[in-house]
Amino acid sequence: MIAVVLTPVFAHGTVGPNTLPIQRWAAVWCGTAALSISFLLLYLLWPIPRLARSSVGRALSSSTRYVHDAVVVILRALGLVAFVTTLVALWFGNTNSAENIAPTLIFVVFWAGVPLTSLLVGDLWQALNPFDTVAAIVGYARDRVWRRTPEPLEYDGTVITSYWPAVAGLVAFLWVELCILDRSNIRRLAWIVTAYSVVVLAAAARYGRAWL
Repeated sequence: MIAVVLTPVFAHGTVGPNTLPIQRWAAVWCGTAALSISFLLLYLLWPIPRLARSSVGRALSSSTRYVHDAVVVILRALGLVAFVTTLVALWFGNTNSAENIAPTLIFVVFWAGVPLTSLLVGDLWQALNPFDTVAAIVGYARDRVWRRTPEPLEYDGTVITSYWPAVAGLVAFLWVELCILDRSNIRRLAWIVTAYSVVVLAAAARYGRAWL
């Protein structure tokens, strides 16, 4: 609704001339109604989780377990390479977003490709997640060298141990993608991705990989 009083309205779905095929108030009200009705129906028709049992997964046989472990290692390496490539491209690559691979990796591969692929093959992000891979490597070194273990993650009523950090991260990403002006600014994206990475890895260092 804030978009009603903003001139002009910026969104990634409208390109070219700064005009809409319908009146701005109609676009805003229709979009608001669609979202409100969708969430209301979801709340009324799906009051309890129905996919929690499926998230447990299935037990693998001894033969397929080796294949699974090999695929996970490959995906972890791929996710880590993609993460490092994104950071290097953001900080040192071409400032022209059309010639820099980082926006494609962030908005196409990560934001669109991973969720759609997960619908077909399962939780792909669990294996690709570069933050979990870094946390696993650092945790292994910490346990072997410093003999220290992270503080166990238990919900204690604080915000940091709840789901609110994930909600905040999702809202922040949506703001960057849909609302922020000049979101293709490469160096601005570099600061945003770096800050997010520092926060996530710092929380993982304190609470362990379960926080991720």
